[in-house]
Amino acid sequence: MDFRKLTPASIQYEPNVVKTIKLLRMEWAGHVQRMEGTRAPKRLMEGTLEGRRSRGRPRGRWSDGVERDMRVLGVRSWKEAASDRLKWGNMLDQAKAHPGL
Repeated sequence: MDFRKLTPASIQYEPNVVKTIKLLRMEWAGHVQRMEGTRAPKRLMEGTLEGRRSRGRPRGRWSDGVERDMRVLGVRSWKEAASDRLKWGNMLDQAKAHPGL
C-alpha cells in the first residue's frame, strides 16, 4: 500500500471544503440579493411559507448560515453590502484569507 506522508507543507495546500462551501454560499447570496424581485430565486429567498411546521426544533435556514458567516467577518448588514457588486467582491476576497471562516 502507498501511504501519503503528511508534512506541514502538504497540509497547507489541502483544500478546505467547508470554507469553500461557505464562500460559494456567500457568492450566491450576493448574486440573488442583486436580482430583480420578480425572479424565482429572489422570491424564494425572501418569501415565507404558509402552514404549520412540524414538531421539535426548527431546521436551520440557508439565510441564517449566510448571516452567521457574515457576522464572523464583521459585516452587519450583508444585504446592503451585496447591493454594491465591487464592494461585495472585495469583501469575499478578504473572506478567503480570514482564518475564522
